[in-house]
Amino acid sequence: MKPAILNKGLIGVLLCFVVLNIYKTKNLYSHPDYPYDARNVFIAGSLWLEGKNPYNDSLLKAEWQNIAAQNNLNTTKPPGFKDCGMIYPFWSIPILVPYYLFSWSVAKQIIWILSWLFILIIAWFASKSFGIKALNFWLWLVILIAFKSSLVAVALGQPLLMSLAAIMASWYFYTKNKEALSGILLGIAMLKVTLCIPFVILFLANKKWKLIFFLSIFPIVAALSFYMVSGNLNIPEMFENMATQMQINYAGPTLTAINTNLTELGILFNYFNGTDYKFISMLNLFTLLFGIIILVGFYLKGFLKEYSFLGLLILWNFLFSYHLIYDCLLLVFLVPLVKTNGHEKWIWLVLFAPLFLPINGIFKNTDWVQFHLPITLLALFLYLVYEMTKNEISNQEQN
Repeated sequence: MKPAILNKGLIGVLLCFVVLNIYKTKNLYSHPDYPYDARNVFIAGSLWLEGKNPYNDSLLKAEWQNIAAQNNLNTTKPPGFKDCGMIYPFWSIPILVPYYLFSWSVAKQIIWILSWLFILIIAWFASKSFGIKALNFWLWLVILIAFKSSLVAVALGQPLLMSLAAIMASWYFYTKNKEALSGILLGIAMLKVTLCIPFVILFLANKKWKLIFFLSIFPIVAALSFYMVSGNLNIPEMFENMATQMQINYAGPTLTAINTNLTELGILFNYFNGTDYKFISMLNLFTLLFGIIILVGFYLKGFLKEYSFLGLLILWNFLFSYHLIYDCLLLVFLVPLVKTNGHEKWIWLVLFAPLFLPINGIFKNTDWVQFHLPITLLALFLYLVYEMTKNEISNQEQN
């Protein structure tokens, strides 16, 4: 069978997933509690502008009740805990100012428009940054929307999309040696710090001090802005909310979307062995740092090329820090590592397949068949390590 026919077949399959994802999410735009994730940011930002504590869960709920009454909303799911508290760091609130400048009825439309715009920005910079001739802007857009949680992130108004759009733009300007602009954009992306960890590590390893300096500008200015308005950074309340969220996300011996979609590998130890989340959190942090040190060492000794190093950092970071499935949009950075010929391309496609296939809910009463994102990411990481090792051995034999 000709490669062109196979490629068109793959595009056809992706378009089917696009249609499925649109069908799954279309009703969320008329739901009174959506965009659900952006609602926390909207209320927190509004409270901050009033000089109130944006991390006070009771204030979040009370403010939402006022908004619901004013707009005659038949709300069914309050903001904040017990499901999803306000856990974005204090410097992110001024960065996310477009999310709460207007009334809720207007803001929710703006948030959805921005979310779609961020998807377009991600696709555009991916097409410009990675230099893959076979993947133009439209194909990148299809890949992004076919991913099982891209449109969910849009419907939720997930701030992740702003962070990832800024990361993609930052990488593009980094490849063009425009370090100041790259750093400023990565500073904007720091509203979701854990997504930026691999890039910060890479730039530190490359001694890009100018870039790092400009990276710090936006978070520092945003933190100062937060303090000037509120007179308090609310750090204890912020950390308390984060700890509460982690306790919720370690769902214990119950199969839920939380412990099947979390990319933190330690979640599986909690689910299968009942290991305490505090112990797992410390173990994950130690493992994350230890792994980063090893990867940096290999990179500085020349055993890893820059892009392979970045890919391994992204996967390692996902395996041992808190993320949800839509954060894996960052895996677009792995696409340039996929081989374009031979059996290796199909191995990559098989490994990526669970991120697109609608697996959960198909197999009834068979928990072990369900989609476990940490296992998918671990398989990707191990295969990338294998690829790098094989290439290194091949280079040594040639020399």
